[in-house]
Amino acid sequence: MSTQIAVALLAQYLDEMGIDRKLLDIASIIPSKDIQILPLHIAQALNVDNTNPPKGKWEIGTSDSGNLFAYIVQKQPRKNALVCFYLARSNQNFIATIVYIIRQNFRSEKYLEDMFNAAKTAYITIDRAHFTFSNVNWRHVGSGEFSTQVILNTNVINALYSGLELEFDASFGSANRDFDPSITFSLDGLRSILAALLKQQG
Repeated sequence: MSTQIAVALLAQYLDEMGIDRKLLDIASIIPSKDIQILPLHIAQALNVDNTNPPKGKWEIGTSDSGNLFAYIVQKQPRKNALVCFYLARSNQNFIATIVYIIRQNFRSEKYLEDMFNAAKTAYITIDRAHFTFSNVNWRHVGSGEFSTQVILNTNVINALYSGLELEFDASFGSANRDFDPSITFSLDGLRSILAALLKQQG
């Protein structure tokens, strides 16, 4: 087997496992006599160790129409998956959009779509405050990508403003935990962005 073929196969394997290809770049320049165990922070940064991914940070963005929105992207532990939480104001309402992106080769898109279509309830817990959302509608927006929207009332916004942690529970059940988009987000940094959204004209 040629070196080029071996490198290509290794790169494909890293992609399938959700590991950053930088690992291959690093490995290719390290002499065999200098091989050592990756430090934990590097293993986590390259997604070799995905058991405790770093917490995402809230950012502020601007839509094409000039409206502000808040968003955070969080890696899921032990999965090749990301959950994105977008928060925007629409007139007097706040809309939360949850986008789930998962890479799996052993489940068909049709199977995933059926499972997401069956999940009609979601829960948000902010510190000790619990909120239930019924008639949730997940949309299949791309390969391994699903999204849903929920309207957040004043109680949820107040909890977000003063809270420390947000847990999103998609209520998939234990049988489907390998592709369940449930996740925990840090709320650190959201308060100032939320204040800007509150000042924005509806």
